[in-house]
Amino acid sequence: WTRIVLRVRLPADEVPDAEALSMSPSTESLRRATDRLWESAFAFIDDRKAKVFTTVFMEPTKMYYIACNETELADNVEVHGSSVYLAVLLSTLGIWCPRLPFFLDVPMSAVSFLDALDENQVAELWAEESNLGKDFRSVAACREPRISAPIRHHWSSFLFHGAQPW
Repeated sequence: WTRIVLRVRLPADEVPDAEALSMSPSTESLRRATDRLWESAFAFIDDRKAKVFTTVFMEPTKMYYIACNETELADNVEVHGSSVYLAVLLSTLGIWCPRLPFFLDVPMSAVSFLDALDENQVAELWAEESNLGKDFRSVAACREPRISAPIRHHWSSFLFHGAQPW
C-alpha cells in the first residue's frame, strides 16, 4: 500500500524545478497535499478493513450461534469473539485492524463457522460487495441461518478448543 501511495506525483507540468522547489512555498503545499492523501488513504483502508472483518468473521459467527439458538453467545461475538479473530489475524498474518484485540480476554463466542453453516448462505453473504459491513439479516438468504451440524464446544472453538492454561 505504501508503495502505491508513494508513486503519486504531481502532473509533469506542475512539478517545479529543483531551484524553484527549494525556495518556493509550493513545497509546503505539496507536503500538505501528500499528508491529506495519506490521511484519506488510511481512513479508506481502515474503513474497508473494518467492513471486511465484520462480514468475514463477525456476521457468520453470529449466524452460527443464532442458528444454534445460542443468543447469549451471539451477543458476545462483538466483544469476546472479535478479540479472538483479531488476535489470530494479527499474530499469524500481521494484519492490523482498526480495532485491537484484548489478548487476555476470555476466548469465547468464536467458532469455526465454515464447518457448520449452510455454505449457500455464507456464499450469499460474501457474494456482493454491497454486503460489506452489514448485518447478516440484511441479506435475504441469510435471515434464517441454518447449520448442517453443531460444532462440539462451540462456545469457544475457533480451530481449537478455547481452554486457557491459567
